[in-house]
Amino acid sequence: MSRRDTSLAVPLGLSSTPSRSEALMINFSELEQANRIGSKAGDTIYKVIHKPTGWLYAVKVIYGNHDESVRHQICHEIQILHDVNNPNVVKCHDMFDHKGEIQVLLEFMDGG
Repeated sequence: MSRRDTSLAVPLGLSSTPSRSEALMINFSELEQANRIGSKAGDTIYKVIHKPTGWLYAVKVIYGNHDESVRHQICHEIQILHDVNNPNVVKCHDMFDHKGEIQVLLEFMDGG
């Protein structure tokens, strides 16, 4: 999440029971990058702060311009993660498309 025009980010529309962030309708532009948590080939995870509430989240940025079938598969897998309601699984709150990058808003896990 480098310095970009966040007004261009659009929600990709996950559906199911509203989570804490969906009840608030978090806008991508309301997230402020705190620090990079980690990265690997093709993605980076950042700790972010929701400016209006002060709540902490993690944002996973999946880099690259993927062809439509790969993009569909990524979105499908994120939708599955979003629908899981288990205390042992990181909660997926929302997903944004920003200039071809898929950015996933996740529960921040302070324990690593």
